[in-house]
Amino acid sequence: MLVNRHSAIDALPWIAACLFFSFIGGGCSLLATTMWIVDPNDVDAEYSGLVGKRVVVVCQADDSLPFDSYAVTDDLAAHVSRLIQQQVDKIDVVKAAEINDWTDHNELNSYTELGAAMQADVVVLLKLEDFRVRKGSNMLQGQAHVNVEILDVATGELNYELDPIDSMYPPNSGIPADFSNRRFEERFRQRFVRVLSDQVARRFYDHDSRANIKTDRFYEE
Repeated sequence: MLVNRHSAIDALPWIAACLFFSFIGGGCSLLATTMWIVDPNDVDAEYSGLVGKRVVVVCQADDSLPFDSYAVTDDLAAHVSRLIQQQVDKIDVVKAAEINDWTDHNELNSYTELGAAMQADVVVLLKLEDFRVRKGSNMLQGQAHVNVEILDVATGELNYELDPIDSMYPPNSGIPADFSNRRFEERFRQRFVRVLSDQVARRFYDHDSRANIKTDRFYEE
């Protein structure tokens, strides 16, 4: 993994100090802190096999989901595509416009068939099995369950299945809401989709554990 040259140079005084105190005090934790300063990506990718691959990302909603949840699938796939394109080395993510153009003119029989048509190596299939933003009669709290499968286009087989993703946002409790204000509810829905997308995409690249706290906590703009 590449380390930003300027960040490493700026960190040299901290590194020197940490090394000094680790030698005089035998503090292994300080040495670990030194290494974190150089490379803060302390959480390994659960699946790193997308490096150097041409990838199709699609999202499939479970039949049991409410009709208004189906609109989430395109947004979720788009956000995950953007994040892994930015974060995974040498990856080529097929644009949504190319996928939509093909599906508009062809019958979708399988996702690996779609992948082959896009000349992709793998398909990242997001299976959205639960998605809701309402809690009770006057609260908003996002809840979702996503299974993620990696399909090998060449063989048409399941290559890897990530651990299921259960998301709740905000994580501790819901927030009061007036459901007559559709704009507020829609903004909340969009925010939850972004949070969920981050939680999915982070499974594919090393990342800073602090991103989990920053992204997953609730905050208002």
